Amino acid sequence: MSSFQDVQTFVRAVRTAPSLTDIGLVLKDATRAFQFDHFALAQRINAPNRLGPVRLTDFPDHWVDNLVPSGRVADDPVLLACERSVTPFTWSRLDSIMPLSSRHKAYMTQARAAGLAEGYTVPIHVPGQASSAS
Repeated sequence: MSSFQDVQTFVRAVRTAPSLTDIGLVLKDATRAFQFDHFALAQRINAPNRLGPVRLTDFPDHWVDNLVPSGRVADDPVLLACERSVTPFTWSRLDSIMPLSSRHKAYMTQARAAGLAEGYTVPIHVPGQASSAS
C-alpha cells in the first residue's frame, strides 16, 4: 500500500469513528505503526492552566493525572510551540521554534523522567477553534 493510501485509510478511520474512544484507538494503532510509544491529542484553550475539551492520550497515567491540577500544563512548551508553528516538529527542536525558559526546560526534564523523552508533534489549526496537537 502506498503512503498516500495509508494516509487516506487513516483519515477515513478517524472520520468514521463513532466516538472519541474509537478515535483514540485509531490514533494508538497509527502511533504504533510509526514505532512511537505514546500519542496525545490535546486542545489548549487561551487560559494558561486549561486544556480544551478534546483530550485523547495514552501517556502514562501518573503524568496526565497531575498536569492540569498541578498547573504544569501552563509550562508545556510543546503546546506553546504548536501556537507558533504550522509544520510538524520534534521535541528536541523546540528551541528552534521558541525560546525555552527555565520552567519549560524543567517541564521537559519531568516529561523525560515520566517516560516521554522525545516526541513528534503535528500542530492542528482549525479556523475559529482553539489549536490542537497530535
